[in-house]
Amino acid sequence: MILFKKSTYTVFTYVLLVFLFQSCGSGEKKQEKQFSISIDGGSTRLSSGSILQLNVSATSEKQIDSVVAFIAGSRLTTDISSASQISIQLPNSLLGRHTISTSLFSGETSEHTSFQITIVSDIIPKQTQARVISMFNHDPEAYTQGLEYKNGYFYESTGLYGKSTIRKVEAKTGNVVLSKHIPETMFGEGLTIVGDSIFQLTWREQIGYIYTKKTLEKIGEFSYNTEGWGLCFDGEHLIMTDGSEYLYFHTLPPEFRRVKQIPVYDNNGPVRKLNELEYINGYVYANIYTTDYIVKIDPTTGKIHQRIDLSNILPVHFKHDAIDVLNGIAYDRKNNRIFVTGKNWPKLFEVEF
Repeated sequence: MILFKKSTYTVFTYVLLVFLFQSCGSGEKKQEKQFSISIDGGSTRLSSGSILQLNVSATSEKQIDSVVAFIAGSRLTTDISSASQISIQLPNSLLGRHTISTSLFSGETSEHTSFQITIVSDIIPKQTQARVISMFNHDPEAYTQGLEYKNGYFYESTGLYGKSTIRKVEAKTGNVVLSKHIPETMFGEGLTIVGDSIFQLTWREQIGYIYTKKTLEKIGEFSYNTEGWGLCFDGEHLIMTDGSEYLYFHTLPPEFRRVKQIPVYDNNGPVRKLNELEYINGYVYANIYTTDYIVKIDPTTGKIHQRIDLSNILPVHFKHDAIDVLNGIAYDRKNNRIFVTGKNWPKLFEVEF
């Protein structure tokens, strides 16, 4: 009778189990890939609505019978151009980074693969220089964050901690006829008007305020989970920016529920730092923070159609030490007029572009 110590018995059991596992697995063969797929040209950046070409090489004599491809949950149109190439039609209304999942079928077998691409806009934005029509006085101490026009008055949100306000300004004179400070711990941001209510964002505090348009009396609050930058109303949703390349669509406060978000792209890639907004004739116009540009965005696709240069609208002799960047877009719907200004600018301008 052979006696084993406990440690010897444990080692023996482990070796036996490994041997049995390897013996059982030795009869299984790892299925080898029948096809190798790569993007033609190697570039993963493509224009919306374009054709994605995939190169296919077979490791056996098998041929592809059919291909199925999906992006963002939608099936794409595919075509087997030849034994070595597959064509995939990209959607015209989808932008940004996405994963394409493909399934190749050959006889009774199928192979699945996926890869990431970036879809940019197929539109080259029209380059436009703004032209000044008329000039108005503007409070040079107003750090403009949001701007609206209604019936001869500008409604303005100003920023900076301890100095943020919401105000009503007579357009003809630039006189502030009504102004309310928000708490010193809040940094005022974009605003928009819906009916008799005004909605104002704050920057990092994730709190928005609701006011009556007539008296600027605060009547409510709402919340959100991003930074607050720009705000406008498209007739159904409040559209908001947070400094990224996204437009966020929300239901009206106090619910302020996010319905969807879309990325904003031109033909080169994402356009970030979207700031103050205005909705004009079906398009969203956005200041690009720290620049002298406004972009015209199709809110259904996120594609930029126009880039407007406003670098020359403020005459040199009006500039002072506290002058900051272009910011603030307002629209007079009755008379089809567009107004712009900037942070601490002494003037506000009616422009065309």
